[in-house]
Amino acid sequence: MRKKTATFLILSFALLLWVSHPLLAQKEPGQSQKGATSKWEQANTLFLKGKDYFAKKELGRAETEFKACLEILPGHTEALFFLAQVDYAKGDFARALAEIQKAEAAHAAMSGGGGFVDADSREALLEERAEKEREVAFIEDTLTASPCKSDVQLVSLPEAIENLRREISSINAKLNEQWQPEPQPLPADYFFVHANILFKMKRFQEAQSFYLKAIDADPRHLPAYNNLINLCYVTRDFEKALKFIEQAEANGVALNPKLKEAIIQLAKK
Repeated sequence: MRKKTATFLILSFALLLWVSHPLLAQKEPGQSQKGATSKWEQANTLFLKGKDYFAKKELGRAETEFKACLEILPGHTEALFFLAQVDYAKGDFARALAEIQKAEAAHAAMSGGGGFVDADSREALLEERAEKEREVAFIEDTLTASPCKSDVQLVSLPEAIENLRREISSINAKLNEQWQPEPQPLPADYFFVHANILFKMKRFQEAQSFYLKAIDADPRHLPAYNNLINLCYVTRDFEKALKFIEQAEANGVALNPKLKEAIIQLAKK
């Protein structure tokens, strides 16, 4: 009996320490969380190097860094986006098209809550919830383990359970938020690059559709308007080009004046 009582008192004292000093119960981030963060950092470092090379027009070096980034993290959206532009600049339009499509799919996955960082956060929250559930079970077992309980224990232990259950409810709310994020629209530049690739492949109808998507995403996207009007010039659809000129100017876009004048003159013929 003395042994049971002593064991109970030791456990109760440990619990009181936990109630008084919650920092004692905090855990270091799990190995999986640390590994995931490290993986992202390694991949993103390579991406940033590639982006720097791309800005300097060192396309070969940029391509090497982007591919190294994607070997670590195949769903790195921006690495795919820039790699598509490298392939476009090299004239490999089929590969560029495949890369921009992958970039758009990766962006959609990230926007839908399936992204790398979100998954890592979710795993950490699940681990935290499981730990708190174990603590609740431990305290409940302690409350029923022995009839020898002090007045302090009779008050503090149920309070500890209630606090833990509130924290578990808060974690559950965060988990629900993680899987119901606000969808993030695809940036206009993704549509623009996609359209440029299709234009080079002479898939003009599809290219027009993607230029229009770029303009829907950003109504003041000057390059999209210029290229869309140029596409109309190439396909000899001058009436449609005039319509896009009017739309651009209504949105406050300053078009290339020479292109505008050329379209106006051709539309008169």
